[in-house]
Amino acid sequence: MNEQQNPHPENAATGSTPRRWRASDLALGVLGGVFVALAALAVVVVVSRRQAAPVLTGEALAAARQRWENHGPGDYRLDLVVTGRRASSYHVEVHDGKPTQVLCNQRPTTPRTWYYWTVPGLFEVVEHDIECADDPTEGFGASPGSRVVLRAVFDAELGYPRRYERLILGEPHLDMTWQITRFETGGAPRPEHSAPPAQPPPDNVRDQE
Repeated sequence: MNEQQNPHPENAATGSTPRRWRASDLALGVLGGVFVALAALAVVVVVSRRQAAPVLTGEALAAARQRWENHGPGDYRLDLVVTGRRASSYHVEVHDGKPTQVLCNQRPTTPRTWYYWTVPGLFEVVEHDIECADDPTEGFGASPGSRVVLRAVFDAELGYPRRYERLILGEPHLDMTWQITRFETGGAPRPEHSAPPAQPPPDNVRDQE
């Protein structure tokens, strides 16, 4: 007489029959999956918060500016990436404290706006945003009642703004971030001609810094 084969190899040694999944087992499995997903999300949130730039204060800006005035070089080059509604990348060269070249997406720019891409110019843009944050509707064209969050990371030695974030809650189209991806002292070429005195930047420059 032939013995009936057990279709599940893992049960062959004991001769046990396959275990049927009950509704409670399935429910426990689903709950376990949800718990793992929530735990992973919590880790992502914590890591993101740790990586976020500190909230900007007037005192932090003043201290960074003072470091730059005390230790900032006269000759430097920097690469800066802007994200937001007018995302662009900039290359800036400065000699004796004066801009000698500013490229936007590897293309020449108008000399009258060069100053605002130098370190002192970036400080002025940050200061301007602090003033506008008191009235986002007037300063940024945001909806009444909007709230602005400004964040910044300044270089510990020289003070220049390594990263800057302007967030207008509920209106992402007005958000803007820049980050200096490279900063080198010295080596900036001597200018063949000096840039004209800086003029008040047009609105699109304020949007992009």
